[in-house]
Amino acid sequence: MLRVDLGSAVPGMRLAIAIHNPRRPGSVLLRSGFELDATSIAKLKEMGVHDAWIHCPGVEFMAEFVSPAIHRACQELAHSVAGVLSPSAAGADPKLDFSSYKRGVVSLLEKLVEDQTAAIFLGEIGRSGTSSMRHACNVCMISLLVGLKLDYYLMKERPKLTSSEARDVANLGVGALLHDVGMAKLPPEAISRWHDGQDEMHPEFQDHVSIGHKLVHDSVDPSAAIVVLHHHQRFDGGGFPFAQHLTTPRPLAGAEIHIFARIAAAADMLDRLRYNVEVGGSPDTPPVRPMVRALRMLTEHPYASRLDPVVLRTLLTVVPPYAPGTRITLSDGSEGVVVGWNPADPCRPTVAELIVPRKTHTPLPQATSVQVDLSRNADLQIVRAEGCDVAADNYTLPADSTGYTTDAPQGEPSPARAPAVKA
Repeated sequence: MLRVDLGSAVPGMRLAIAIHNPRRPGSVLLRSGFELDATSIAKLKEMGVHDAWIHCPGVEFMAEFVSPAIHRACQELAHSVAGVLSPSAAGADPKLDFSSYKRGVVSLLEKLVEDQTAAIFLGEIGRSGTSSMRHACNVCMISLLVGLKLDYYLMKERPKLTSSEARDVANLGVGALLHDVGMAKLPPEAISRWHDGQDEMHPEFQDHVSIGHKLVHDSVDPSAAIVVLHHHQRFDGGGFPFAQHLTTPRPLAGAEIHIFARIAAAADMLDRLRYNVEVGGSPDTPPVRPMVRALRMLTEHPYASRLDPVVLRTLLTVVPPYAPGTRITLSDGSEGVVVGWNPADPCRPTVAELIVPRKTHTPLPQATSVQVDLSRNADLQIVRAEGCDVAADNYTLPADSTGYTTDAPQGEPSPARAPAVKA
């Protein structure tokens, strides 16, 4: 399978994964096996679909990275919050079905644990519905992946709980899914102002965290509610809201911020950078940055200081800058498809040579058996991906100054990547 941006799609390509209807959450627009034509490609672009997975001879093994069960769980989760996060819900009292959200998060967690090869962030999971729903689902998915990786850090940061309770990330997922639920009750002019200017310091925008907390705190676990309240707190102390219980009210900083809120804050920031919301634009058709660019920005000033460094490093190991299946161009001009990646050197994955037909009877690219591990070939780098020039976006992992490792402490058995969870 090969993931192509629709700007590079041509008639005759066949879908390897179904495309869901962006305007009807939970419904399939085009099924697997559908052959794209000029009309369908144009319509998909018009509907805001960014990319598609197509059949590509020679890389059939890529299917192991794409779990149908995880995909279905993601779509069901997106469908569960569709009514709450739709434009029609703005200004009204949202009808929240907390038990449904918890079941959806638990179901997704179970699928991630069952198929750990596919437990990386390949792309957007809430492709159907509004940008608000897409954002909620992406933040939830990324938060869960980070939380599953950080099991021992969770034990360290939640010392009053048993080890299994500390590593249970179901409530992290619920809080991340609902982190912006308070936006639905902001005045329409406040929402428009946010989409136009992205001013986090505007008092009306800041109100959404306390509004959201009031909506959920009586119905969800406190560790989920705290995500809604504190996902805009910054590790360097520059966020909001002010903590009124302190002698001098101020934003929280560092370990004062609940670990779940720190994780959701990193996922939220990544998705907002990915969708380029910092420069405004239409809320439902934002310009999309390549993932490698969004991740690179996250490692630099001013964003890196806002995040827990342990959480940031872990996020960089579960969200590939070039996900398996991504079509890329190398610095020598050759084209390829990413077939594997090393989290320790994320921007130098293994790629297979790609033969792209020009004027032939078949539109399908074909991968060869020639593979190049870029981590062992310093002369080559990726210069183009997702339809963009990314030569300046390749990064290395930030230096680890924390001394923390996600490995089990010496002498302890390594647990499963997620604890048992109950709805």
